[in-house]
Amino acid sequence: MTRVLLADGQNNHDWRATSLALRGILAEEGSFDVSTFTYPDQPAPRFDGHELVLSNFCEFGGGEPWPTSVIDALCRFVHAGGGLVVFHAAAAAFPGHTGYQDLIGLGWRDRAGHGAPRRFRVEVADPQHPVMRDVADGFDHGPDELWFGLTGQTAGTHVLAEAACEETGRAEPMIWTRQPGAGRVVVTVLGHDPPAMTGRGFRATLTAACAWVAAREKDS
Repeated sequence: MTRVLLADGQNNHDWRATSLALRGILAEEGSFDVSTFTYPDQPAPRFDGHELVLSNFCEFGGGEPWPTSVIDALCRFVHAGGGLVVFHAAAAAFPGHTGYQDLIGLGWRDRAGHGAPRRFRVEVADPQHPVMRDVADGFDHGPDELWFGLTGQTAGTHVLAEAACEETGRAEPMIWTRQPGAGRVVVTVLGHDPPAMTGRGFRATLTAACAWVAAREKDS
């Protein structure tokens, strides 16, 4: 079983509902053992002992961020070979922490936005990547938020999937990877609420992302 630490406790979304949905998707897949780090109820997580962290945490909108020592510990965990999957609003977390920005590459910062939830087509940019192989032809998704204007580090950011955005007139990244140090990171900005998490494409890419970041064969 792949040991997953689900980080939650604050969010500008209904994190309890989305965490329940995340746990359900991983339980249905059958190869993940999920424990939870809920901040601030649990102020000191143990990242070691898990293959990956699945983050559903964000202080956006006035919440309390993790202490710097905890964010630093997450960065060390990933750089040492741990996995990280950043789910939706967690891409807006910790804007002042350069180490976390390096982990995620692109994030929701000052210039980001989204329109009203709608259905849209997710096009696959790298159909050979393990995260995308089960949906290599793309998939219809939503209704969900289509994020745009994400900023950060493009160098070292490998876009796996994107969607045409009406607001910007260009394709915006939806799922991407980074490999900081010996670790692996997948960021997906899909999944605003549980109904947006029910489609085949979301479920397939989430479980594949968790499997890929946890893999020990780092050349695959």
